[in-house]
Amino acid sequence: MKNIITIFIILMASLASQAVAQEDDALIDSLRQAYYRATDNTERATICRQIGYEAYSPDTVIKYTQMALLISDGLDLDGMAQCYSSLGWGYFINRDFAQALDKYQRAASLFVRLSKLSDASMVYTNIASCFRYMQNYKDMWDNLYRALDMAKKACDTANICYAYSEMADVYQNQKMGTIAQETLLKAFNLACASHNYAEMGVYAKQLGSIANPDELDIEGVKKAKEWADRAEGYFAKAESLDHYYEAIRYNNYALLIYCGLSLAKFYYDDRYIDSTKHYVEMYDDYASNISAVDDNKITALHIHARQLIYEQKYRKAIGLLLKCLNITEREKFGFLDNITYDLLAQSYEKIKDYKNALLYLTKYCDTEEKISGSDVVMQAVAYNARIKVEKEKRDIELENLMAQEQLEEAESRQRRTYAAIAATVFAAVSIIVIMFVSWLATRRAVKNIAARNVMILKQQLQIDDQKTELQETSQKIYQSMTYARRIQMAATSSQNELAAVFPHSLVIYRPQEIVSGDWYLVKQIGGRRYLAVGGSSEHGVPGAMACMLVVDSLKEVVGKMSSEAKMSPSEILAQVETKAKSTFGAGVEIAISLCIIDEDNMLNFSAINNDAVLVHDGTATTLVSSKRESLVQQLVEGDYLFLYSNNTRRLMLSTDNTPETLCNLLARQYAEDSQVAIDTITGGKPQTGDITIVGTRV
Repeated sequence: MKNIITIFIILMASLASQAVAQEDDALIDSLRQAYYRATDNTERATICRQIGYEAYSPDTVIKYTQMALLISDGLDLDGMAQCYSSLGWGYFINRDFAQALDKYQRAASLFVRLSKLSDASMVYTNIASCFRYMQNYKDMWDNLYRALDMAKKACDTANICYAYSEMADVYQNQKMGTIAQETLLKAFNLACASHNYAEMGVYAKQLGSIANPDELDIEGVKKAKEWADRAEGYFAKAESLDHYYEAIRYNNYALLIYCGLSLAKFYYDDRYIDSTKHYVEMYDDYASNISAVDDNKITALHIHARQLIYEQKYRKAIGLLLKCLNITEREKFGFLDNITYDLLAQSYEKIKDYKNALLYLTKYCDTEEKISGSDVVMQAVAYNARIKVEKEKRDIELENLMAQEQLEEAESRQRRTYAAIAATVFAAVSIIVIMFVSWLATRRAVKNIAARNVMILKQQLQIDDQKTELQETSQKIYQSMTYARRIQMAATSSQNELAAVFPHSLVIYRPQEIVSGDWYLVKQIGGRRYLAVGGSSEHGVPGAMACMLVVDSLKEVVGKMSSEAKMSPSEILAQVETKAKSTFGAGVEIAISLCIIDEDNMLNFSAINNDAVLVHDGTATTLVSSKRESLVQQLVEGDYLFLYSNNTRRLMLSTDNTPETLCNLLARQYAEDSQVAIDTITGGKPQTGDITIVGTRV
């Protein structure tokens, strides 16, 4: 979704043109008839120029605008500038960026000559877009800054916002979300000040795109949804929306749908799906009514594929996504394939077809690198760094010029002093000495300023290099951690596996970081059901490593048991502890709670450095057992058994909440949103550790 949003800017003009082409056929036909009735070339040139301005087909624009240039007398510079601007638009839509650049540059030259700075600003922004798609990033930035400067001189708020929006789109495409957000907020604030709700909706929607709605970054998804909701509110307040704003509004629907799916998947809550159903219906109607624009159809297919993945209908999702690949290959929309590759990799992984999962994951990574390669990022960052260096250089030159002017003024005063020598030799000598000392001090000050500025310049270059290295390292670490999370989730039990063994079950699993030190494992052997919850005193990567080793040890011990084996939880934990210490060392401490429930609901419980809670008739009791003995207790219908990690227990106690209090709360709200329990554990403050609670109702 985030890559569709980035690509959407270049498709917007084409989208609007095809959507309204039929509506404007009557107007164009009437102008053609007026052209044939015209009696002189001046009138014909005006009509051709108007056709080029009103038409939405790029070929029609190019044809009639060229005719206007051929038959005009060449004295109407403003008309010629408008013609060149229209030609630039037509060639740009046809992807002939070299021709578009030539026409836009001619238009900009004429507008500057006529002192029409607002028109020149818009044309320079379009020139920057041409350079961008020609991958000439130096000239792109030069023209963007030139467009912004002219718009500010003309006090043209719309074109100032337009330039900021283009800058933000470049930063966003190069994965510089923070800078993109800061830049776009300037445009949004200007639109708010002018009370232009349609423009406010456009920039709010673009801010939602910049929030980077990755389904693993739930905070980013929430921020994106907040901006998308605001954008929908602004569009609703606008008096009327033309086809351009209407297209952006429907693209905002796609963002709202994606955010709803991500939140539903994260919180296991279908209410988020229900809140987006009417957006799905409106987007489907919109995409089906635009036959010539296939990227909307592909986006609609992506939306339905995500819904199928959420519903765990992976094979149906795969069929739909393979259909997407056929459409993009046929219609030359290959720039949307990266989203399809990502969804195919996820779906094949879920059905355990790892060969195809790896194939499409590799294609996804290759496509992502082409869309925003590191060489492009380096060019953008390096050019910005060069801008800063040149600014510092201009400041140094200005200071040197001021120092030179001071020196010349001192020499002027010295010449005036020589003229007064005839009055008194003593006074003249005194003045000469004073001026000489002042001159030496000025020279020393100039040298000190120059040396200090050179040092500042070197430090700034070092900081920029270090920032680039940190960004690249951070991206690699994030990708590695995301893949490690997939491996960890595959090694431990899933919520579906838990529900298969314990139908009336509840899971609250909230790692503090991407990977977690907490885990839970479930297995059924014969009539005996095994449930274990554990955790490490660490979180993040160290905790995840400890988690994997302990889970492997427990799997190995339980896996060797047959359906007739009657090994108690304490005996199982003793073997797990022995294996863990042989791996970690004698000084390691592990925390595990393990229970075995037989066919008669007889509970056999044991724990190492942890405990559990049993809720019976509204009364919560802590189950405590040493690692050398097991606790045996009969469960009755309606009892709730809660196991939790040692990290969760520590967080509960740190907010003055006992495990009994929290588990009683969960028992009362067993089928409701578990967010209340999470807020109770953290005390409404930011999470400082992994949270894992597994409950089952007898």
